[in-house]
Amino acid sequence: MVHHIHPVIHQQGECPWAKVSRETAEKVDEFPVAVDRSSDLDGYTVNFVSILETHDLAPMLKVLPGEHCSCPHWGTCSRAA
Repeated sequence: MVHHIHPVIHQQGECPWAKVSRETAEKVDEFPVAVDRSSDLDGYTVNFVSILETHDLAPMLKVLPGEHCSCPHWGTCSRAA
């Protein structure tokens, strides 16, 4: 089977995909140890989390089933201290 790829031409500046950046995120939650910026894109929540100081999540996660978050996470670390 041969697949042909047909380019899609868009107006300059037009993007066919949903996109967000930390600067354009719709929701901003500020906490003592972190800032969470997020938006919903096509059924997925996209977060940009800035950690402001070292902290331990274990006490918060302890109340969850299995003592961990059961939500799937995909991510990258763009800079580590």
